[in-house]
Amino acid sequence: MDAQRNVFGARTIYGKLFDTQKKMRNRIVFVLVKFLYAFPFIIFFPPIVKSLYVFLFFLLSLGAWSSIKLNKGFRLLIASISIFFVYALSLLYSSEPLVGIKMLETKLGMIVIPLSFLLFLNDKQVADRLCYNKLSKNFLCSSALYSLTLFIYFFIYTDSKYPNIYTSGFFQSAAKNLPLIGEHHIYISLILAASMLFFLGMVQVLQRKIKTIEVLPALLELIIIWALQSSAIIISSIFVLLFLYGERLKKFKIKKIIFMSFIVSCVFFLTPQGNNRFLELTNYFDYDKQNSASQRLVIYDCSWDLLIKNPTKGVGVGTTQKLLKNCFNEKTGDNSRSSINTHNQYLDFYITIGPWGLLLFFWLKHEILNIIKTSVNKRMILSVFLFFSTALIFENFFERQTGVIFIYFFTFFLIKRCIEKN
Repeated sequence: MDAQRNVFGARTIYGKLFDTQKKMRNRIVFVLVKFLYAFPFIIFFPPIVKSLYVFLFFLLSLGAWSSIKLNKGFRLLIASISIFFVYALSLLYSSEPLVGIKMLETKLGMIVIPLSFLLFLNDKQVADRLCYNKLSKNFLCSSALYSLTLFIYFFIYTDSKYPNIYTSGFFQSAAKNLPLIGEHHIYISLILAASMLFFLGMVQVLQRKIKTIEVLPALLELIIIWALQSSAIIISSIFVLLFLYGERLKKFKIKKIIFMSFIVSCVFFLTPQGNNRFLELTNYFDYDKQNSASQRLVIYDCSWDLLIKNPTKGVGVGTTQKLLKNCFNEKTGDNSRSSINTHNQYLDFYITIGPWGLLLFFWLKHEILNIIKTSVNKRMILSVFLFFSTALIFENFFERQTGVIFIYFFTFFLIKRCIEKN
């Protein structure tokens, strides 16, 4: 009798513990989903808050962890860890190890973010709670709010170097110096454009029309992207929009397409920013420190020199920018640049950590593509993937914390959706 009571008591205690654990996990999952919904507002986060967000997200993922299945998501993690490991290994021959360690801290999201998502990748409870349509609306809302903030700031921003809005570089400088939430204009453009593409993609998936109330925020974002004049983002966005809506364009008459192209061209060339860009292109080979196009030509020339001199293992993490700056100064005599990067993420992989690092990154992209191919909403998710892939041709987005966090988070959001739908 006593033995039966003991067994019954043990079962009761175990049951209570199980119920408590279940309730605790339900709460964690609830907070985790709210955390995911908050991600679109990362554009408002100062650097320290971005780091804290990723750390707390990782802790919540651990709390929600049920089991890890050795699926395609696991191979993505291995690929990403391998890239980071090669970066860390390159510290052994880097001439700037202290700078390299700081850069490794920046790239830590390459491990933490994929691992966090992997912990709840196949969790049905998270999948049932997470609404991607709501997430896309959050992206549109956050991007519009940031665009409005920046738009207002344009009218009150003052700088002796950029006296008015007609001065080349005014908008970029204002974006960088926006109090508390200022960021490099290229990264702002990246977030705004990706948010809009995701929203448009979700509209297409749901097969609904864009509401009038959604048009105004989108137009405001377009104005800001245009004002910031990030060629990389503009080119990438146009390329992806053609991919996303290419079939619909076939229905347009050729006269309408020509007319629209003419209007867009007029708007571009009649604006001071656009006109400056055009003049830069016409003087591409005449070096001028005010000419970003000619600067890039020199940078690409220096990058090629470094690649030829270090074909097997790269120069090591933390060293690339210093060597590029030295080469740039030698070729141009211009010492005004505080730092220089390759303006091409693929090229930076090769120069910094050699062909092995670049191959590992392509392996990661290959694994992502394999998952996307099996997705029900393949076209929408592929468009975002193409956007990031194209943008990386023109800029080093993994050199800053914002770029690593945003691209990796966004990508694994979509990967999670692919696996859920499968």
